[in-house]
Amino acid sequence: MPLHRRLSALCVAVLAGAPLGAFAQAAVIGVGRVKTDVGEFVTSGGRTWACLGAAWRDEGSVSGGTGTRYSCAGSILDSDTYTTVSVGRTAVALGDLKAALDGVAASVARNGDGVAALRLWLEAQVQQSNQLLYEAISARFDAVPARVLANKAFKDAIAKLREDVLASVKASAPPPGGR
Repeated sequence: MPLHRRLSALCVAVLAGAPLGAFAQAAVIGVGRVKTDVGEFVTSGGRTWACLGAAWRDEGSVSGGTGTRYSCAGSILDSDTYTTVSVGRTAVALGDLKAALDGVAASVARNGDGVAALRLWLEAQVQQSNQLLYEAISARFDAVPARVLANKAFKDAIAKLREDVLASVKASAPPPGGR
């Protein structure tokens, strides 16, 4: 079982086993609200509370000046439970992200294999074309009339030209199996 799924199960177990005091009802009498990068927390009775799934609403001062009444439309959790839930959610999100990145890596590997196979196929086509070109040029030189080859100077020049052209064709072909 992936780590992020185990942590998710752990968070569910923590939430299920949390004391009922960890989840307050819809309101808290607090002495202050603290804004953080993950939300707002209310301090009450020496503990810090988070409003999960909604924002705190200031309901006004409590009579006698003992604090401010804050309400929450979501679930009220103590900060320790909130941290546990947040860690579990983060682990699940990171696990999902890792799975998505693994899928991208697999696609990139498949694409790399496809490109390598295409390169090999193209090289085979080039080799085949060069072989056909080599054979066509060779046949043309072999078809030079005998009366032209009767002259030793012409014969030597044509033989040298044939060697040079065929060597150039062979040199332009990629070696078997790639470069």
